[in-house]
Amino acid sequence: MQISVRLTFFAGITCLALTGTAAGDSNLNCDAYAAAAVTHQQQNRKLGCGYRSRAWSADYKGHRAWCLRANVKMADLTAEDGGRSGAIVICRAKSNACNTYATVAALQNQINGTNKCGFTGGRWSPDVARHRGWCMSVNPAKPTAETKLRASALQVCGGDAQLANVDLQKLKQKQQQSIQMLINISKMLHDTSMNVIRKIGG
Repeated sequence: MQISVRLTFFAGITCLALTGTAAGDSNLNCDAYAAAAVTHQQQNRKLGCGYRSRAWSADYKGHRAWCLRANVKMADLTAEDGGRSGAIVICRAKSNACNTYATVAALQNQINGTNKCGFTGGRWSPDVARHRGWCMSVNPAKPTAETKLRASALQVCGGDAQLANVDLQKLKQKQQQSIQMLINISKMLHDTSMNVIRKIGG
C-alpha cells in the first residue's frame, strides 16, 4: 500500500492581513503567527518528530518578539510558517510509516520465536514502542533495510512452508507496505528543502 502525501505549505499567516502590531510591517499579525508556531511545536512533540531549534520553541513571547522586529516582513513569516507546516506533514507521514514498521518488526520477532530461530539483539526485540522510537530517530532508509534483513534471516531459518502460527501473507503485505511508506518518506525528504527555518534570536 503506497501512501501519497502532498506537501501543502500553509499560507494562513499571509491571509491574516489584519491590523498588526509589528514594527516593520503593519500587515503582520504577530499574535496569530506566534500562536501557529506554538501549535507546530506541540505537534512536533506529540508526534515525536524530534525537530530542535529555536524555531521550534514553545515560547509564544519569543516567536512574537521575533515577528515584531523592524526588519521582519510578510515573506519571512510565510517562509517560517510554511517551513514548519511542511516539516509537520513529513513527520506525520513518517509517524504512520514507523507505526507500520514497528508492527512488522514485532511480527517478525514472533516468527523468530515460533520457529526457534534463535535470533537475538535489538533487531529482534518484541518491544513495539522501542522499534517505533528508533524508526522515528533515523533516516527512513535504515528501517527499510532492517525490515529486509529480518525477512531474509527468517527465510533462511525456516522457509515459507515452516512458518507456523502466523498469517504469512498478511505479514508479507505489511512488510512491503512498511518498505514502500519509508521509501516515500525518503523521497519527500530529498525533494523538500527544510532550510527555510530561521533561528529565533539569530
